[in-house]
Amino acid sequence: MSLDTYFENIFQDIPNSGNDNCDCDLNCSSVCAIAMLPRVGSTMLCSLLEKTKVFGFPDEYLNPRGPMQMFASELHSSCFSDYWRKVTVSKATGNGVFSLKISYGDFHPLLNVSPLSQILPNARFIYLDRKDVLAQAISLQSAITSGVWHRDADGNLFRSISKAGPQYSRHALEMRIQELLLQKAQWESFFLIYNVEPLRIMYEDLEENISDTIRRCLDFIGVTSQVPVERIVPATSKLANEVNLAWYERFQSEHSL
Repeated sequence: MSLDTYFENIFQDIPNSGNDNCDCDLNCSSVCAIAMLPRVGSTMLCSLLEKTKVFGFPDEYLNPRGPMQMFASELHSSCFSDYWRKVTVSKATGNGVFSLKISYGDFHPLLNVSPLSQILPNARFIYLDRKDVLAQAISLQSAITSGVWHRDADGNLFRSISKAGPQYSRHALEMRIQELLLQKAQWESFFLIYNVEPLRIMYEDLEENISDTIRRCLDFIGVTSQVPVERIVPATSKLANEVNLAWYERFQSEHSL
């Protein structure tokens, strides 16, 4: 099976531009993949890196639940190969850097279809994680039940559809913790198997020192930005509030020995 066959359902309803080339490799000079987990600040980090103007335009170009369809329609691509060729050119910055963020669930199945060297040749990986797994699980459960995943810098809903107030559930939080620990283990397994040494960034460190995190990312792929990193601010705002804290304390009290 080829990647074109694997993704054919995504592209079948997209009009053919007449210029599709379904036999192309990735077409940029440098690739950086941000390996992410839920609720680790990936949207914030990507917005920060985009503002450097030398890190591509990182987004979920391999997410088949909406983003791929949106970008494929924008680029008038009716097969994956043509889409990948076009997206790696149009979403790269002038220095040839293309970046994307990927979840393990979206990315790993592709490795059963095509070699890593074909999908992301010579890619550098940034691994975005979070130290406090309980806080991460609470953030995830709150987003799932409320529909609020992001807010922009002004506090407006961003890539979210508000459904209701967040609903506490001890059982659900236990499940989220297990899911997150599994995904962390899956990424670690991938790094080991493919001999990948990622740049490791913790959400807590990103939140504490944005400028330093941006510098680490730029140094990691060997690029320099003319934009002063001290002036770069997030395009998103923090969602955690007193509800998150109340859930945290309640969950801990329910599990105290």
